[in-house]
Amino acid sequence: MKKTQREALELRNLCFSCEAGEYFNINLDAYRGEIHGISMPGVPVKSPFYDLFKGKALLRSGSVYIGGTAAGTKTVKKLLSQNIYVIGYDSSLISSLTLAENLYLVDHRQPLFRPLEKSDLYTKAEAVFRKFEMEKILNPHGYPDRLTPAQKHIVELMRAYVQNPWVIYMENITLIYSREEMELWGKIVRDLAKRGEFAVLLALNTEQELKPDILDRVTVMRSKTTVMELSERPFRVSQPLPVLVGGPQLEKKEGLRRKLLFSVSHLTGGYRIKDLSFSLLAGETVGVFNPSVFDGQELMDILLSKIPDLPAGVIPYGGNMLFYNCSLFQNVVLRLPDSIRRAGFRSRKRVTKFLYDNVLKAIHGRDLLELYGDCRRLPEGRVTKEQSVRIQTARWLFYGVKLLIFVSPESHYDTQNFYKFSLLLEDIREQEVTVLIFSENLEFLRKCSERIIEVRDGILKELT
Repeated sequence: MKKTQREALELRNLCFSCEAGEYFNINLDAYRGEIHGISMPGVPVKSPFYDLFKGKALLRSGSVYIGGTAAGTKTVKKLLSQNIYVIGYDSSLISSLTLAENLYLVDHRQPLFRPLEKSDLYTKAEAVFRKFEMEKILNPHGYPDRLTPAQKHIVELMRAYVQNPWVIYMENITLIYSREEMELWGKIVRDLAKRGEFAVLLALNTEQELKPDILDRVTVMRSKTTVMELSERPFRVSQPLPVLVGGPQLEKKEGLRRKLLFSVSHLTGGYRIKDLSFSLLAGETVGVFNPSVFDGQELMDILLSKIPDLPAGVIPYGGNMLFYNCSLFQNVVLRLPDSIRRAGFRSRKRVTKFLYDNVLKAIHGRDLLELYGDCRRLPEGRVTKEQSVRIQTARWLFYGVKLLIFVSPESHYDTQNFYKFSLLLEDIREQEVTVLIFSENLEFLRKCSERIIEVRDGILKELT
């Protein structure tokens, strides 16, 4: 047998396994898109999925590390550079993992929708949309504004189809699908399976969910495809694509001046951004909203896509930046371009003479001692976290940044000591800089908005 034929056979069955059957086995047919999933009840499933998705760099080079924490390294197999589309990968725990570029995730409990543009779905899958009357579950503007989780799955299944996926993973659909939605899902799956070389993997928690109608639709799609039962939900990982619930609405004010405005409203199954526009010139508005509406990966992808050439300073509090339990440092900051400057609290231990001598220019000649108290030994000694934040802000102003991002400032400035944070706003109120404030403390946000309204002529919209 030729070497290429042997390699092809090895690629046809990619086996995930751990010693003593501690987890489960999955055989992936990388050529015909067939997938077989079998798991044993009552055993954890973290390790195989964890290690599969952890191997972002390995996936790029065509390999993936497979193993378990208890079993150790067992197998390294080759993976084809094809798309894997994950739908409904639902868990309350968001790991700090990053997905490979060819692996996509949809979680029906999170607002993971981009605006549906004509070029995205309607054009590429127009025939399929018409055949199954997908417009009936979309609003007249072509955007899934208030879809049920099941309808979101169906729409994302269409998106997966036009992305040329290799594997589509769907979890616990029987918990959220109505009978009518199950019928529609079955029709779409059967049609798409005939058109594309990909497999659908179902992850179900209990044997009671293995209903005949689901099995029938899966077996129709691929004769060798079976349903995978998971006794425990896997980890959810961060979506690599820039996605947003609610389309961007650019609002102009006084010619080229544009308002930067964030407000959130609650929807069934999560949140969405109600209004979004960016100020690239005057920076007359400060954006305030709750960061738990979506994770940092999405947020920064959106910001970077809108302001790729805008110098920005990111100021974390507590030494880290957290969005919905997702480490922004691990997932995003390392990906930021050079124009986005980062600051941690390491620099607060010692203020350099360079900063002391030059940052005065950025704050219109106001003396640092006036700003930060009576600490005469400020350039040589240690400063508090509050002082460090103001110093870092002045540093970014000196560097010429146009966007300042503050994360969870209430961790150092509670509502009783809000005046300290208001001093910081005073430092930058005359600067042409846009400020974003992320906080889960609504009372603190209200105080910020009140202060901002005073400084910025009341153009910040109230939180909904």
